[in-house]
Amino acid sequence: MTQLKNFGFFEADYGNIARIQYVDGEYYFTILVDKDLWLNTDIIDSMIIFKSELNNAFNTSVHLKLESVSLSGKITFKEI
Repeated sequence: MTQLKNFGFFEADYGNIARIQYVDGEYYFTILVDKDLWLNTDIIDSMIIFKSELNNAFNTSVHLKLESVSLSGKITFKEI
């Protein structure tokens, strides 16, 4: 999470969006992250740790995916 904080991800100017859904007894977390950051191993490692922390906090398996929206409106996802 430190890397995300260092990149300013949690600051108001970033405009991050997170969505939490509870479907059929499972939690689904989706976080809007620029696709360019998907190749950053520090970001991905932080997301893996975050997912593990969510699993422990909710005492169940949690689904985590990253979402990116291009300027043309194309939406892509990456499962963590």
